[in-house]
Amino acid sequence: RLQKPIAPIMIAEMDIPEKISKFPVIPILDGFTPEATVRLLNGLFEIERLVFNPLRRIGVREGSAPSLSVTELYVATTNINKLRMYEQILNTKLQSAPIEIEDIQHLDAGEVAIYKAKRAYSILKKPVFVEQSALAIRAWGGLPGGMTATFLVPAGLNNICKMMHAFSDKHADAISAIGFTDGQLVRKFVGVVPGEIPPEPRGNGYSWNNIFVPAGFTKTLGEMSEDEMLSISSRRRALIEFMQFLQSQYEVH
Repeated sequence: RLQKPIAPIMIAEMDIPEKISKFPVIPILDGFTPEATVRLLNGLFEIERLVFNPLRRIGVREGSAPSLSVTELYVATTNINKLRMYEQILNTKLQSAPIEIEDIQHLDAGEVAIYKAKRAYSILKKPVFVEQSALAIRAWGGLPGGMTATFLVPAGLNNICKMMHAFSDKHADAISAIGFTDGQLVRKFVGVVPGEIPPEPRGNGYSWNNIFVPAGFTKTLGEMSEDEMLSISSRRRALIEFMQFLQSQYEVH
């Protein structure tokens, strides 16, 4: 009646009322098992994605916000899979620019993302966003952080796990930072997933996915299915913040 998105959750077998049948129903029949939790998190994310879609103008008066054409919003990435995910979440086609930008050596992944966004804008002269992923290990003071890509290749995943054997604190954060600029505004949006480093790498994931176990799970990211990974994705969390920003700051068309 209020025209609000809903996520029906079935906790016991029943006939679904006709007015609810048009919505995807999230079954939690056996309680909050890991599988049910993944379904619930993905269902709730779809609600967020709809609510914060920047193409839906909420609370912005006509003429009170600068205009931003989605067709002029660039993402600077050489990763086709990332581009596909951005387009899926934002529910629109994006311009992509495979620009190679050297990382600055900074512990804060958000600062690295902002630097890369500014560099990309200096080339494109168009609104652009860039993502920087990072692994921050608490016992190492947040290292490698924004220097993760530089650190992982020479160190190797096996050696990182071995180096962690000397520490009782195995906590680490998986971080995705999005840097954005339109030439005037400069912003960063950060998604964080807590977890820990396992005794040894497990799985067939890319980058550092094989050495990160998200909190509440027993698998590494490298052992997870796509649905499991998406349900706790730090990238999706950062993108939701980015979408909120676009929706509130621009007249997007």
